[in-house]
Amino acid sequence: HNALITSCFVFDSFMASANANITITVNPNSNVSVSDYFNDRLQSLASTGDVSSICSSINTVSSTINAVDCARANNTFCVLKNRSPCSGVPNTCSDCLPGFVGVLGSSNVRCLPKKSPSTASAGGGAVVDTSGDVGSSCGSNSDCIYGNCTSSICVEPSKQCLADCSGHGTCGFVDPSGNAFPSPCKIRNPYCTAKCRCET
Repeated sequence: HNALITSCFVFDSFMASANANITITVNPNSNVSVSDYFNDRLQSLASTGDVSSICSSINTVSSTINAVDCARANNTFCVLKNRSPCSGVPNTCSDCLPGFVGVLGSSNVRCLPKKSPSTASAGGGAVVDTSGDVGSSCGSNSDCIYGNCTSSICVEPSKQCLADCSGHGTCGFVDPSGNAFPSPCKIRNPYCTAKCRCET
């Protein structure tokens, strides 16, 4: 997320050329106040009337403000969950890696390896591997596709609101039209969505 690929191309008068590429990693400085930087920058540019530099400063600050906080879901954490790195939802890994299945979209529930469709049994019929599926037996949450082992059975969890509504509301369920949906709204149900009802 913080890598910048820098390229340099050099030509001489005989059109001989050389190029070099390096990757520069820019680490965020937690000691810098974004609002102080922005105010100082605007004050220094206001007298010059340099609209281009003012726009550049606004863009720089906007990208910093809009950056997703992934501190508690770093790359190592997500790899252990068999998921792509955190990118769109704060402190949450992205989709399952290729070759793995689990909760769709951003989640911190561990993805399990994809199973082969079926194997032949001794009697000639197909045997389907259902380990990890809803209803199969389990010993821990990590044995289940949806990361939910209850009373030694893999169960399908309900959908959840992002960041538990940040502590400023309650999580409820709605249908595609936005009307209230009766609980529970299970994770595989395409006809309901978890949505925060903000405090007023």
